[in-house]
Amino acid sequence: MALVIAGSIVAAIVLLFQGIHILRSGNMRPFFVESRDLGRAEPSLRSGPKYTAAGLHVVASAMIFCVLTLALLKNGTAPLFQWLTGHVGGVLGGLFLLTYGLLSFLWPDVVLRWVSSAYADYDVGRDIPSIRYFARGLGVCLVALGLYVFTRL
Repeated sequence: MALVIAGSIVAAIVLLFQGIHILRSGNMRPFFVESRDLGRAEPSLRSGPKYTAAGLHVVASAMIFCVLTLALLKNGTAPLFQWLTGHVGGVLGGLFLLTYGLLSFLWPDVVLRWVSSAYADYDVGRDIPSIRYFARGLGVCLVALGLYVFTRL
């Protein structure tokens, strides 16, 4: 059950970020792909399609949050808090792995900047695409490990 809830929340957050990205930039590329990775400039959407696409993403995200809220209100909050107090370590560990893995997958430059700031050659190696792919692959492994933790709760 924890896997379904965590997956729903992650999907809702990703949809919300994509909707905000479409509103801000006006193009449909995923929010975690930088324009320099594509090698070409994408055309911007006009205002009508831009607001429609952003609205679809935001409405889908809001509907996921509404379904989760309705399920919580239907079942009551007492069983949820009892379960959380009994599994607080697993929930926090799974959330940490899931968050760091998603951050590493979606924005590898941020994670690489954190790691490379501890070394004297601060900018060496960050522009190599294979290092970003490695960070994304590591992010996928961390997300899988976080989801595995949630399946064992």
